[in-house]
Amino acid sequence: MRLLRYMVRIWHRWEQNPENRPPYPQIVSTVLAQNGSVWDVDPTLSSLFSFTGPDDPMRRYLPDFLYELIQLAALPFDAIRGTPDGILTLRVLKAERSGELLTDPIWDEEILAKVLIDTFHLIVSYMYNRDSVDNDALFHKIKSIGSEPHRTAAMTLAQKLRQDGIQEGFATGKQEGREDGRMEERTHSRRQSVLEALDLRFGPIPDGLRDSIEAISDPEKLRTLLRAAIVSDSLEAFTTSL
Repeated sequence: MRLLRYMVRIWHRWEQNPENRPPYPQIVSTVLAQNGSVWDVDPTLSSLFSFTGPDDPMRRYLPDFLYELIQLAALPFDAIRGTPDGILTLRVLKAERSGELLTDPIWDEEILAKVLIDTFHLIVSYMYNRDSVDNDALFHKIKSIGSEPHRTAAMTLAQKLRQDGIQEGFATGKQEGREDGRMEERTHSRRQSVLEALDLRFGPIPDGLRDSIEAISDPEKLRTLLRAAIVSDSLEAFTTSL
């Protein structure tokens, strides 16, 4: 249903241009699933309705379409295709759910050397906000990067996060809980990561949207928004996660 709403919005925006005339632009709806296990679902809108059979006369009155379902859980790391930035981003999203963020497929030197510095900066920030990551081990991984520009950029970010108290909060507070000050630092870091990701992908952020994000104090909500900022194809799509 969400896909249908997105499609209708796209066509509605297309209609706003007085120069546009039918036929309408065609859309290939695609779902990228980051879940840890493979879904067993029927990728059609009609599967959400109840019909008596394939000849049910009600079918002719209801919309239907097929969507492409890309499940990261079903893809080996080396089967992910695309640009270097896209490959690394999808590998990270896959690895987060399987606990493999510090494994070789993520730190593939051949891919890292081709990834934009801004993208890698964003990905390192994303990793630091994962509870499943040992940040001492992450820091060691960063220091071992062969590409000097990427290593320097990531080291600068890692050191800043440590100075802000993030690293100490992760190391000492995972089992016993974090003090309020450290929680606020972590929340602030996640909030800034969301804003940085949106700015990097979509340009200047509208003041209203920025204010809404600034008002969020729940770290888990901000983690969800950071993921949405990375995978959403538009600001409009991102706002559905707010």
